[in-house]
Amino acid sequence: MTTAMMVAYAKDGYAIDPKLTDALKKSTTISTTSMAILCPSSETVLFCAQTQITVHQRMFCYAETGEDAPDITLRHLWLSK
Repeated sequence: MTTAMMVAYAKDGYAIDPKLTDALKKSTTISTTSMAILCPSSETVLFCAQTQITVHQRMFCYAETGEDAPDITLRHLWLSK
């Protein structure tokens, strides 16, 4: 699997931008290869911010093949109350 989705529920006044970017920059355990970009297939609506996309390295090998796991692309879905 090379794609996944993260879903977050946020309280009023807590927005994905710039919280996601700030968290990724501060992290010492997440290997981000592409900082957040806006997903062109989504848009901000009353209950949801526009989906953001990030790409991350994975630091493991597949047990079955011994091959390195490829980068994973995450879509961050940020829902309001």
